[in-house]
Amino acid sequence: MNIAPAPLRRILVALPIATAAVGCAALWARWTQLPEPIASHFGSGNVADGSMSRRTLLIIVGIVGVVGSATVAVAVRRTRERSIIAAASAFAMFIVSLFSAIAVWTALTQTGIESWRDAGGPSALAMLAVLGVPTAAAVAVSALALQLPGSDGREVRGSVARLGLASSESAVWTCRMVVPWAWTLAALGAALVIAGVATSTAMLLATGGIVLVLSVEFWTVRVIVDRHGLTIRWGPLGLPRTRFPLDRVASATVIDVRPGEWGGWGYRGSVKVFGRAAVVLRAGTSIRVDLVGGRAFAVTVDDAETGARLLNDLTARTEPG
Repeated sequence: MNIAPAPLRRILVALPIATAAVGCAALWARWTQLPEPIASHFGSGNVADGSMSRRTLLIIVGIVGVVGSATVAVAVRRTRERSIIAAASAFAMFIVSLFSAIAVWTALTQTGIESWRDAGGPSALAMLAVLGVPTAAAVAVSALALQLPGSDGREVRGSVARLGLASSESAVWTCRMVVPWAWTLAALGAALVIAGVATSTAMLLATGGIVLVLSVEFWTVRVIVDRHGLTIRWGPLGLPRTRFPLDRVASATVIDVRPGEWGGWGYRGSVKVFGRAAVVLRAGTSIRVDLVGGRAFAVTVDDAETGARLLNDLTARTEPG
């Protein structure tokens, strides 16, 4: 299938809200036949032990759909890296499809019962469907997003060079990068908080609050090259922190990184386990550090050349002689 870039982007943005509309339509079609309130939670033995109003479930599904479409819209507007768009689209589609599937299942199984307490919990087959459909939808929309035009450029090794720092001089290089997927976490957290307020559900409020805190902590990454070596610190607290001391660095180069070549975006791989890892925040220039022992680490940053050259200068000071 060959779809023009602009229509494809509009389709990706519209899919979450369209999916939520399916769940809302299913509830609305059975509105007068459903109990008020409806069963919303099932304990041991699939016995209903929690409820919410029909209107509340309708509002939650609608809010999640709007937030999902907004998340994808931000992704397609802020980046042309298709791996990021695919991940954001798949994540949004899974969450929206999950809530929509729950709404459809509720509408089908609670039609005609007198009280929410008479509702039966989901069977194994129903659980498989409720979880399987969102998973399939996420995979499908990810495959659709990957049809967007994008470069699959190879990792190209740069030349080793130095900045020319004198032995009596000291210097620090730092770069702050914004994590492109942190707003997706923030959108999810906001949706959960809104749903928690709408339903007076403490668990949703607590979960949403935790997700929002995590999104703030992982919103930015600061990369530092100084006498301590190469350091990567996340968020306002600087945690988690990754550091490669100068005595572990063999050399630094500038390379061109494409997320697909490193397994996606985020923290990919493991230096200890796989011998290679990277912090991939976007496609483009990266500082690659070849470590003593043949292992490697890379981090995508702006002005990677200056950081790599300074790291080579500082590493040379630790060499014998």
